[in-house]
Amino acid sequence: MENSLQSCIIHLFCFVLLANASEFGVEPDECEETRCGDDGPTIKFPFWLKGQQPEHCGYPGFELSCTEDDYTMLELPHSGKLYVKDIDYYMEQRIYLYYPDGCNDPRLVPNLTSSPFSFSYHMYKYTFFNCSTYKDSSRFGVMLIPCLNSTHHYQIVALDSYADASYAPQSCWKMYDSETNPSFWNYYGDQNYILLQWNSPNCKICYANGSRCIRAEENTGTSETLCLPKQKRGSPTKLIGFIVEMVYMQAHSWWYPINRPSIKVAIQMLEGEGDDLKIPPNPFESTHSMNQSLIVPGRRSHVTLSVISESE
Repeated sequence: MENSLQSCIIHLFCFVLLANASEFGVEPDECEETRCGDDGPTIKFPFWLKGQQPEHCGYPGFELSCTEDDYTMLELPHSGKLYVKDIDYYMEQRIYLYYPDGCNDPRLVPNLTSSPFSFSYHMYKYTFFNCSTYKDSSRFGVMLIPCLNSTHHYQIVALDSYADASYAPQSCWKMYDSETNPSFWNYYGDQNYILLQWNSPNCKICYANGSRCIRAEENTGTSETLCLPKQKRGSPTKLIGFIVEMVYMQAHSWWYPINRPSIKVAIQMLEGEGDDLKIPPNPFESTHSMNQSLIVPGRRSHVTLSVISESE
């Protein structure tokens, strides 16, 4: 009977530990935030990383991959592969892209057919100039296009229709005006990047509140996304130490049953967040004094007899 009780307690301990494994942080989150390399942009829903995460971690059309050099890459269905500079999840839901060859040619309009991305509403018209030398590319609306430069040492400069007329190169000759294109070039530091945005799925509220954003189950009748609290990940070292303490407490209770804590106390010790687990300095210390020499393993010794004086 006693062995059955001990076995029952052990199984109960294991069940409670497994039930709380995710709270302790031992259950890995396959959809947790990740990145390609230390300097890469954060990858989280609706984006997901091919080869490292399952598809349900993201949304259709938001698949990213890592190159051998740890660059983050997005492949558009009809425009090929582009590198990812940064991703804005919080304000405008935008992604900053650039071509692998580094060519910032505004005539290279990405084909966004069958993709979840779109251009901004502004329309630009570019004027191309051929210059022998031109170094003032830091002005707004002025773009140097190195990939179009000639071996004869002339530079191609593009000036958008919103730029100040005084920015027009004085020592250059005009080549032609391009057709009006969607505004997709954006300044990011000292370089121009392709700027795209997405409207669906919308996770701005989730991330602004410090929550996680996940894809809603189909046919739930709710919105396409759900906001969930961020998972708290406990310390594995603390968990291991806690389990060792529990195993020791159980073994100790077999030999010294008087010190065995109640099952209610044991369960209370297992509850709560992984980071908040607190173990007493000595959970096995008994408040009863006893002569251990009289205790036989496996038997209960309730009292220790004392000598009664005959005068009493």
